[in-house]
Order: sequence, then C-alpha cells, then structure tokens
Amino acid sequence: MKQILMDGEEEINEMQMKNQTNLNQVTDMSLRCKADLQITKNKLTDVNAELRTLSRQINDKSTQLDTQRDNITKLTKEKKEKQLEIDEKDNIIN
Repeated sequence: MKQILMDGEEEINEMQMKNQTNLNQVTDMSLRCKADLQITKNKLTDVNAELRTLSRQINDKSTQLDTQRDNITKLTKEKKEKQLEIDEKDNIIN
C-alpha cells in the first residue's frame, strides 16, 4: 500500500513538473508573440506615416505640375500674341 501511495505521489510530482514546463513554454511563446505583434504594429505605424508623407508629396507635385501647365499655357498665348504683334509691325514696315 505504501508503494502505491509513493508511486502515486511520484506520478503527481512528475505531472506537476511537466505542467510547469509546459506552462513556461507557453509563457515564453506568448511573450515572443507579443513582442512580434508590437514590432509589426510599429512597422505598420511607420508604413502609414510614410504613406501619408508620400500622399502629401503627390498632392504637392500635382499642384506644382498644374501651376506649371497653367504658366506654359499663359506663356504660349503671350508668345502668340507677341508674334502677331511682330508680324503686324513687319507688315507695316514692308
């Protein structure tokens, strides 16, 4: 009877040790996953910030392009007008 009780206690101790080992492994895995999640969140934050920066740059460049196109249109029109003026004066002279 004593042997059975001793064997039972030994088995209980082994189970408790295995349970503690498993608990430690799960805790380690949980901490690693939590760290990985935080790294991923930080990367996502960085990527979102970069996207916002790129979006602002795109808007700025688009505005700049529109302004330059408007200037080209105005200058082209002005050039035509000046050329007409020159042609008229040339005709008067000739």
